[in-house]
Amino acid sequence: MKRTVAGNGRVHPLIEPPLDYLVDAYLVEFGPRAAAERDGFRDMDLKSAVTMAALGLRADGRRQAHLRRIPQIALEECCERLVSRLERIGRITSFEQLLEFIETVVGRPHDDEDRVHGVNEMYFYDVAHAIADQLGLDIDAAYLHRGTREGAVNLGLDGKLRTLKVDTLPKPLQRLTPEEIEDFLCIYKDEMHRFRTQ
Repeated sequence: MKRTVAGNGRVHPLIEPPLDYLVDAYLVEFGPRAAAERDGFRDMDLKSAVTMAALGLRADGRRQAHLRRIPQIALEECCERLVSRLERIGRITSFEQLLEFIETVVGRPHDDEDRVHGVNEMYFYDVAHAIADQLGLDIDAAYLHRGTREGAVNLGLDGKLRTLKVDTLPKPLQRLTPEEIEDFLCIYKDEMHRFRTQ
């Protein structure tokens, strides 16, 4: 633990903010933006939501910052494949089914198409999340991918899992929805060492 010299010359432990404090900070700083993003996709028709999400765009039309490295040609190929399957997407009834469908359509070789190069598990999750908002599908667990997995590992959780159940997480994180936990672990991944559970 870090220590500091108090005004009286005594050395006292420097109190680190608890995990609750970081959760509060997340809700204040990122909560309204995330809610607006969800509402933006909910208000779209399915074709618009699939198009925007597949092209790596937020509901306001701006590019998702963490998807900027994906080549535009790859995004356009993903968009074409997903938009051509709108009817099937509209029949999906769970987030897990939706995520697996997107992974299959753009991430795994199938039929006469090859996988789209340049997209990864973060892309699959982000696209599924946006489309799920439009379809009204709930996410019942925190999904791990790149940054989120790093945050989970830093917190002492098993990074080999595909998902984390909310009720297995430290109590402060249980105040968040599964999609907020995913976002939180990604944003604060480098700080999670301080709250390591194992």
